[in-house]
Amino acid sequence: MATEPDLQRGFDLGPFSVLPERNILRWPGNESHLEPKQMKALVTLARHQPDVVSKQTLVDEVWAGRATSDESITGCIKGLRAALDNDSPRKPKYIETIHGRGYRLKLPPIVAEEEPTVRIPPKWFPGLIAAISVIAVAAFIWITRPPPGPPIIDSVVITRFANMSSEASQPTVDGITEQLVSTLYGVPNLEIKKGSLPTETETAREIANRYNVGWVVFGSVQQLSGQVKITARIDDRDNAVEWAGTFTGTDDQIFGLHEEVATAVRNAIRGEKEENVTASSRPANSEAYNKYLLGQFYLAKRDPTSLNNAVELLSESIAMDPGYGPAYLELANTYLLLADYGAKDRMFNLALATVEEGVSRDPRIHDAAQTVHGYVHTKRGDWMAATRAFDIATNSTVDYPVSHHYHSILLASVGRVDDSLAAAIRAREMEPDSQVLNSRLAITYFWKNDMVNARRYYDLANTMGPGAPISQLSYALFLVREGNLDEAREVVRRAIMLLELESSWIDPLFDELAKPPESRSLQSMLPQLVTQHEIPAKVLIVFLAISGQSDEAMKIAWQLVEDPSIFDIELIYLDEFSVMRQLADFPRLLDQLGLSDYWRDIGCQWADNSLNCNGA
Repeated sequence: MATEPDLQRGFDLGPFSVLPERNILRWPGNESHLEPKQMKALVTLARHQPDVVSKQTLVDEVWAGRATSDESITGCIKGLRAALDNDSPRKPKYIETIHGRGYRLKLPPIVAEEEPTVRIPPKWFPGLIAAISVIAVAAFIWITRPPPGPPIIDSVVITRFANMSSEASQPTVDGITEQLVSTLYGVPNLEIKKGSLPTETETAREIANRYNVGWVVFGSVQQLSGQVKITARIDDRDNAVEWAGTFTGTDDQIFGLHEEVATAVRNAIRGEKEENVTASSRPANSEAYNKYLLGQFYLAKRDPTSLNNAVELLSESIAMDPGYGPAYLELANTYLLLADYGAKDRMFNLALATVEEGVSRDPRIHDAAQTVHGYVHTKRGDWMAATRAFDIATNSTVDYPVSHHYHSILLASVGRVDDSLAAAIRAREMEPDSQVLNSRLAITYFWKNDMVNARRYYDLANTMGPGAPISQLSYALFLVREGNLDEAREVVRRAIMLLELESSWIDPLFDELAKPPESRSLQSMLPQLVTQHEIPAKVLIVFLAISGQSDEAMKIAWQLVEDPSIFDIELIYLDEFSVMRQLADFPRLLDQLGLSDYWRDIGCQWADNSLNCNGA
């Protein structure tokens, strides 16, 4: 067993060189910086190798014995795995989970040797050595260079399949693409990304570079006279066709066809045949499955009318096939989105009841269902329950973008903005063309005051559509900070119209905000507008904070204690709310919201007007 001083000098772990004193992990041609606690955890695992390291040992040696939540430990290990070539918990190369006991480093650390004695050579010696070295290296490379082979790349983008039939078939085509992506999510050590429909002129190389992957899957679907034909093709990043195939069946066999495509894609990329790829849940009949696909299609549109259509279709699908778990998940997600448009408690209760029924019918959706629980707990201010739910959802063997998206919202709600950003980045990596995920990433950059990256991802999201009202309101605040009040006014108007709320207050409020600061009378104007109009709390509190009316803003903030969903709590950490955070009553608000207890449990504390987690 290596000692701590030996390891602190540095050690090798497979292809990685570990430099603990600099928190650097280096491998050929690259390096990354680990967080201090991640490096301490890696050194602890290395020092005890080949023994199992318990969570209590990690707490003692990494967190100096301070009370630490399981989430902090699993998050630390998860970050280490990501740095170690995305090490898989299911088939680990580096860090093995020993359930009920802890973690074990699989490879022995090779400790760096002592520095040799340095001798000063004659002045002519370096030149001679350099010349000999160049000749020797060139000769060695020429003699030993292996023949070129296929790149060892385990990442693939599934582009949206083309619809070769009528417009009425679009939900089926989109559904096949979705099912292919979600099924491949379950393949270990294969990074899956979901892409958009390619243009006629885009090459595989251009698409692979855009998504930073090694392989590109193209496909099309044709439905005709009760028959389905799926064509698929895999190109590598050099535009070479690695595999192509055609799959046919009847409408009743449509679900199984995507599994055949998934198996062929996996085998082509891995270069060997393995067991068939299967979805975690299977529908009982094609009619129920078609209702499910159509419900998914409307759910993706996200406007109130489409969401209500999705509820109807997914409910019909469940009635026809009560054992198909994914239908319950999609129905619950629909209720979560409808909560943005009113009746929050009712929608949250419906979402929870739906996934609970789904899990009882189809236990295989248990981990994914925790995403719904985590989101509802977040919106209800139950931080530890939300944390436990997302710990299951985001560490599941099947990794879904929506789990990381909603986890990002929780982490922002409890002031952990850096962690929120990491979760948002992970979600977008999996689905780079999602309007929702680009918008979430923009919001997290904005929360961190990174206006350049916030602008970049807001612009990307806006090219994909206006987005949900909550996202639009965050963008409007971003525009206000930028000083772009005309566009902010129209964005707010669009969001309020989607929410079907009264909007006559928008113009007078923005007219006043457009005046020079010394000429504004927002402080006297806002109370009058509030009396005359129904301004949403999530909008009013922002303008109260901007106008310096911290006491009035605090009155609205206190309503969170009774109704945590009245506005997005993550707003309170923004620069615009610094006047409110300086009030003597603010720490008491944090106590009442349960945040102080939550932070204490994870080793953080509120100090100097910000969250400090250096000891976590």
